[in-house]
Amino acid sequence: MRRLSQHGRPTPWVCRVLAAAAVGWGAALLGADLDRGQQAWRDGDYTECIRLAQRAASNSTWSVAPRLLLARAQLATGQYPEALVTVTNALRRFEEDLPLHLLAHEVFQANGRTNQAATTLDALSALGGPRARLARDPEELVALGQAALLLGADPKLVLDHFFDRARQLDPKCRAAYLASGQLALDKGDYALAASVFTEARDKCHDDPDIAFGLARAYAPSDRPAMRQALEAVLAANPNHVPALLLLADQMVDAEDYAAAAGTLERALKVNPWEPEAWAYRAVLAELHNDTNAAQAARTTGLKYWTTNPRVDYVIGRKLAQKYRFAEGAAHQRQALALAPDYLPAQLQLAQDLLRLGQEREGWQLAQQVYDRDGYDVTAYNLVTLHDTLAQFQTLTNQEFVVRMTPTEAALYGDRVLALLEQAR
Repeated sequence: MRRLSQHGRPTPWVCRVLAAAAVGWGAALLGADLDRGQQAWRDGDYTECIRLAQRAASNSTWSVAPRLLLARAQLATGQYPEALVTVTNALRRFEEDLPLHLLAHEVFQANGRTNQAATTLDALSALGGPRARLARDPEELVALGQAALLLGADPKLVLDHFFDRARQLDPKCRAAYLASGQLALDKGDYALAASVFTEARDKCHDDPDIAFGLARAYAPSDRPAMRQALEAVLAANPNHVPALLLLADQMVDAEDYAAAAGTLERALKVNPWEPEAWAYRAVLAELHNDTNAAQAARTTGLKYWTTNPRVDYVIGRKLAQKYRFAEGAAHQRQALALAPDYLPAQLQLAQDLLRLGQEREGWQLAQQVYDRDGYDVTAYNLVTLHDTLAQFQTLTNQEFVVRMTPTEAALYGDRVLALLEQAR
């Protein structure tokens, strides 16, 4: 029989057994903390999520998962410098982890570290290229697709070769549904987004992020369905900031400005530095003709990322929806001054200019967006409209420009102009 010790010290085989037991015990602790942390994330208990993720990270030097969860929770609560420390330290240890580089890109941007964000794109390109052809894991395929989108890949190819493929390999892959639905939303393809998130809801029950995707898909066309989906999100996670922002957006549309302000306050209690929340506050101030408050809110929204184009984009889009097209266009120009290649601002500016009668620049911008992103539904519709209008006849007087088919113009074009002049 082997002795347990030699001269009071454990024998080598005892050391190996103890080491294996320690690793197993650490893995069990890691798994328990991660599971509870992820549940806290879904519930919106971000303080508890951070505590559990920190403990899981301290108990494991071999797993990137708790560090990813920790950084996401820090981002959700506006702890941008802390998230920066978390991902920077993690990158030193897990330098080849693709999801970590994706999250790092978001964290660097949130902190205004645009140069580091660009360096992360280089790393994603170097990591993703060799893996793309060999990838078979659904989660890895989703990460590769997200990296490809950041690097400027064709969205339809990404959808076909990465996200749809991941769903084929695992019909319950939550990440694949979220990525596919988000891509459809980004391109204005709300019908596809609704289809993806409806399928996801049936397979991934009680998931607030999927319910939120469904709410966004319904927002342009079915307000009751959108409100029902938002209620499901906030019942599961009362601190879901994107859902609160969408709710505030709808309240602004309904001119229920007091309720919108209260909803934004709820969002800011979760994340005091959420850029879009401050953008909506600026909108409310503009609608109340309080220029100083609007400027202060915009400045606060740009606190950590001073060149974030989305702040001005959101302000301008909401002002345009209130028929304040000149002010909306001015904000889109500010957004493009900060980020000249920001397509949402280019597309919104194109629409604002067309409504202001500045058609030459408006059509040029619409064509530029379409040339860069042929999948964007709004850009496609604008280019198609331009081609259709080119076949119309133009009638003018001192005040109006009217476009009609040649047959209609010959029949009653003069009466249309006269009626418009009378109405004016």
